[in-house]
Amino acid sequence: MTTTLKALLLAFSASITIAGCSSTEEGSTSVAPLKIASWNIEHLAYPASSGCRPRSQDEILALRQYADGLDADVIALQEVDSVAALEQIFPAQKWQLVLSARENSRTYDCRGSSYTSTQQKTAFAIKKEIALSNVESFGPLAMGVEGLRHGLEVTLQTQTGEVSVLNVHLKSGCFVSDYQDSDRPACQLLAQQLPVLKSWIQAHADEQYVVLGDFNHRLSQDGNVFWRKLIDNQTLEQAPLVNVTKPLQGCHPRYPVPIDHILVSKALASSVAIEPNVHFFADMQEDKMLSDHCAISVSMRVQ
Repeated sequence: MTTTLKALLLAFSASITIAGCSSTEEGSTSVAPLKIASWNIEHLAYPASSGCRPRSQDEILALRQYADGLDADVIALQEVDSVAALEQIFPAQKWQLVLSARENSRTYDCRGSSYTSTQQKTAFAIKKEIALSNVESFGPLAMGVEGLRHGLEVTLQTQTGEVSVLNVHLKSGCFVSDYQDSDRPACQLLAQQLPVLKSWIQAHADEQYVVLGDFNHRLSQDGNVFWRKLIDNQTLEQAPLVNVTKPLQGCHPRYPVPIDHILVSKALASSVAIEPNVHFFADMQEDKMLSDHCAISVSMRVQ
């Protein structure tokens, strides 16, 4: 990582929250193969009955069972209010919980209801057996705009060595193939986030890394301009990273083109066999879904 970008990251990483963290120095963690998932859990709040998606204790139990069923070592989460909210789904005895350092933004009236919003932050739930280091909040993605989400970066020790993982939740509201052709404020903000994201990728150019989360954009769609610019219009063979979840279809009945993606560096993709998956809920009726996003995952097996 370059000195300039490192300094920029550190400037935004103050007060980051980590619960139940195990360090490599303690000798209590082990190197393990990696299965990593991404899940926008939709307004996970504490107490569970608050926020734009209030939930009953039965729903919290169902979320916990679903999370266990992912069988993932690392879960990147979006739309998380607090560590207390996370602990309802991911018990601290089993998971290291990491929350981005973004300051709380002003609340608002939830769309279509009389509820009041809670915070939307990026987070990780990481099995305690996984060695974790270099936890940093990637504040530049927020563009200095209240309410935009920070990225969140962690470094993991795996069988292939160190893997940097960046969790993102980009600006919503720009779902066109070419964001440059839209005068929507959302597309203009997304355009500003693009070079910031590219700077992180370039700083990790020859490393093993994963960028995943809710991009709020259809990167897997043929001709998507954001994706073309992210890889500098290079061919698939020349591109610095691979969208390994490109074959997947979105699970939401009204939105079959996914906006959640897992991108993997060529350095990592060349050293592991990758199997992508989408994890459907037990009941896929729209009003019965546990979240408005299903989790996606990749299993990485050393070749």
